[in-house]
Amino acid sequence: MPTATDHEDEAPPNRTGRAVVIVFVTLTAAFVAVISYGMHALRIPPGGLPVPSTRAVTPRAPCAPSNDDGGAPTCGANDVAWCDDSGRRVACCKRGLMAAGHDGICACPPGGTLLARAEGCPGPGPAVSPSDTVRSALPSLRACRGANVEGAVTIHIVLTPEGQVFSAALPPSSALDVQARACLLRVVQSLRFAPPPDGTMDATYPLALDPSP
Repeated sequence: MPTATDHEDEAPPNRTGRAVVIVFVTLTAAFVAVISYGMHALRIPPGGLPVPSTRAVTPRAPCAPSNDDGGAPTCGANDVAWCDDSGRRVACCKRGLMAAGHDGICACPPGGTLLARAEGCPGPGPAVSPSDTVRSALPSLRACRGANVEGAVTIHIVLTPEGQVFSAALPPSSALDVQARACLLRVVQSLRFAPPPDGTMDATYPLALDPSP
């Protein structure tokens, strides 16, 4: 017959320890499941998680021939110097590549390239005429014209690799007054074009300012 002493010698079951183990295993399994699902959803390639960039894309385009680079080394004969919108050189890239926007890195342009296919860059996609973008803005551009201005003026546009307007200029001889010139440039600079092949586009367009019939 068991005595009180026998009961006192028996160790009680360690229920707290078991509970801790169960909770730990459950949380670990849930964590692994979430990570596995996230990697599958993001289709992360082997090699680790991607590091998101916190840098804004710097507006950039091939440097103007007269650009003062502040004594930076000259790019090679087969390279193109890229400058930011302050005129500072940011990279020297092979023709057909673009400046990535920081640290002197060159990359494939988002609009494809005809000149750097050997670098593994894709070719251009379906052609999208920049003229169509300018033409779509004609109502806003015509609203800028001065009361006595008729006919057409020309505007020179340089694009960034992303299709933003890097620079826009009107000929100094145009008959537009100061307000009309500022209005035209403001409208043009707000336009967004398809990413150009080889990372940039440099073109001149006539702007017909006569009211449409």
